[in-house]
Amino acid sequence: MRSRATTRARHTTAGDLGCGWAEGGSEQVTADALLARYANPVLCDTVERVGRDPLRKLARGDRICGPALDAIAAGKPANALAVTAAAALMALRTDRTTPAWLRGAPAAEVLSTVAQLPADHEFVRRVSLASSVLTRTRSPLTALAHLRGHGLLPTGHEPAVHAPRWAPTSIVSAS
Repeated sequence: MRSRATTRARHTTAGDLGCGWAEGGSEQVTADALLARYANPVLCDTVERVGRDPLRKLARGDRICGPALDAIAAGKPANALAVTAAAALMALRTDRTTPAWLRGAPAAEVLSTVAQLPADHEFVRRVSLASSVLTRTRSPLTALAHLRGHGLLPTGHEPAVHAPRWAPTSIVSAS
């Protein structure tokens, strides 16, 4: 069952991106290669380490916005990266070391400052929507479904919030 779920996630994310991307954009990376990296016990690549320093990863040319902008330029929606950016913003809002102005700023303002993206940019709109859904439901899968136009939930009909075992504590415990 885990293998089927992993395969489905790999194809879903690859479909959102439509292209490989690595730091600096210098090498192509496949979803299979990334999954192999995370499955390698020698690397011990923890969720905590991967999620560290979300503000830097939201920069225009870094790991979240960089591939998202490439995907959008290629005509792909970058929904999975929009949810990733929304989760990064949520983590920033709950981190005591984050500057106060940033903890309370809307997604569009943060991305405007950090990634130099205009408020009306396609990716900013997707991140803002994902952030709204993620804040209400605490469910990345619900946010992703919402961006894809599936499983839209009328206000007051959100599913019960259950923290997935993989969710960082800062995301789960955010108010």
